[in-house]
Amino acid sequence: MYTVYLVDDEKWALYDVRHTCPFNEVGFEVICENTNAFRALDDILEMKPHVVFADIRMPAVTGLDLIHLIKQKLPHTIFVILSGYSEFEYATDALRLRVFDYCLKPMEEESA
Repeated sequence: MYTVYLVDDEKWALYDVRHTCPFNEVGFEVICENTNAFRALDDILEMKPHVVFADIRMPAVTGLDLIHLIKQKLPHTIFVILSGYSEFEYATDALRLRVFDYCLKPMEEESA
């Protein structure tokens, strides 16, 4: 089973992702979720999940910054960006970091 870590500063968004994506049905297990990006960074470096779903805009550190920091130590981790913003600049920055997908919040079952 593949492992997933969820990080978003909004609790409702974590709930939304966890209950919209059929993780268990497709062989994924959510091992942790966090609303604090700094704590998430420490957790992710320790737990080494296969996939990280990260909000793009969080206080103090952005999801893109978080991805950049994690990729330095865990280059094979797969990232999915969560965003309430469909701004082109965010998407291009995410592509430069080679994220797997860019999902707009709130998520809908068809896109999960």
